Amino acid sequence: MRKNPFAGFGFMIEHLFETWTFTIVGWMGLVLIIVLTFGNSNPFSTTKKYCENNQKIIEKTGEIKYYGLLVGGNISTDWDAGGHADLSFTIVGEKGNFSAKSELIKSNGKWQIVEVKIE
Repeated sequence: MRKNPFAGFGFMIEHLFETWTFTIVGWMGLVLIIVLTFGNSNPFSTTKKYCENNQKIIEKTGEIKYYGLLVGGNISTDWDAGGHADLSFTIVGEKGNFSAKSELIKSNGKWQIVEVKIE
């Protein structure tokens, strides 16, 4: 590498199939970790229950069939049972697909909805 800094690039070109396979599998693993982390979290479960029981949301979306696979956002918790979460996800209902964003706070060990916006 000291004589030719591009030697690694040549190796990558020679093994192009293996390089792309490794890259794609790596990204798939990263997406799986994100989906499992956010999709199975307590804040998202709380948000789903809220959406399924809120009349204003049901009037806008119709009956909720399911939620999109990709859930993203930010979840932070403190040691003293406090925390904050901002989530973005997709709701698939009878009237179409809707982007949703929710904001939650955690107090006394329970997640509480501050706001849910549907676009």
